Amino acid sequence: MAQVCKKSVILRGDHPAGIRFAFGNGNVHEVFVENFTEEVQEAALVHGFSQKLGDSYSGSGGDADTAETMFLTQLEILKSGWTKGERGAGGLADEDLAQALATLTGKGIDEAREAVRGADKEWKQARRKHPAVAAEIAKIKAARAEAKVESLDGTEDLL
Repeated sequence: MAQVCKKSVILRGDHPAGIRFAFGNGNVHEVFVENFTEEVQEAALVHGFSQKLGDSYSGSGGDADTAETMFLTQLEILKSGWTKGERGAGGLADEDLAQALATLTGKGIDEAREAVRGADKEWKQARRKHPAVAAEIAKIKAARAEAKVESLDGTEDLL
């Protein structure tokens, strides 16, 4: 199937300035942030956060990790920046699956991410149900939880 539109960020120096829409028929449309009022820019900014954080847990299926996934994405954005915090449409669940598949198959993480990104829901669910993949994902989640604990100030006030 032909791609209808390819979106890309227009940079000025190192800073995003707009979006380029390149349509399959050859038409190109560019939208620049500076052409909008401050009110519209703020609304777009909030929408962007809502979309990115929502996308981060979209692959979780509503399980117990949903809130944690969103929180970790938020922390990653705070720590590393907007694009470094990007997990893709499947969110952290897809990243965990890709990491598990890369580890188990010996393939590179980029190849595993590409396979997961291009896969449908059934393919992903079948892989996640495989005992070796499920165990590897559990290890990944445990390591992330440990890192989260280490980032806390302390546990003295828990009781």
